[in-house]
Amino acid sequence: MGLTIHYQGRFRKRASLPEFIAEVSDIAETLNWPSHVFETDFLHDQVEQQHDGKLYGLLITPPECEPLHLTFLSNRRMSSVLTLSVWGKPGAEDVRGLYRSFTKTQFGGPDVHIIIVNLMRYLSKKYFAGFKLYDESRYWETGDEPFMREQFAFLDRAIRGVAEAIEQKMMRPGESWEEYILRMASGVKRDLDR
Repeated sequence: MGLTIHYQGRFRKRASLPEFIAEVSDIAETLNWPSHVFETDFLHDQVEQQHDGKLYGLLITPPECEPLHLTFLSNRRMSSVLTLSVWGKPGAEDVRGLYRSFTKTQFGGPDVHIIIVNLMRYLSKKYFAGFKLYDESRYWETGDEPFMREQFAFLDRAIRGVAEAIEQKMMRPGESWEEYILRMASGVKRDLDR
């Protein structure tokens, strides 16, 4: 549970990976967000579906968020540590998730979310091709900051409600797990509707 941005694309052929890494590293340093650099330059262009199993680029870690993967495979397609480990085995036929990345921002809050979305908008214009981003808060698509903030507030209330329900509502004798979960969910829904 929590607001997440999902993104995919390619690193432009004419763009410079070392320049990209330097620019994003400077931005991360200015924001005081830790970063980790992987391979720093594409040694050669590979066929679209092939890759050498290494990540190129960097990831940055905004406060209270999952890392923002600004990483690519040698075929210049976006990927991440997680997706590479799951779908990137040599010779794998199922690569559905290999070229998709995501970052949960729920616990970083709306201000951090805005920075990430604006950073991705800037980077996509300068360095990415075929870039797509889906923002569960709809801020990327609409620019509607009040709506985005309400999405964060709603999910914060829901998360707190679930935590309180678990703490306060013990399982009743003879109650099945399904009945228990449904009882807790109805209590959380009542709290959210208030």
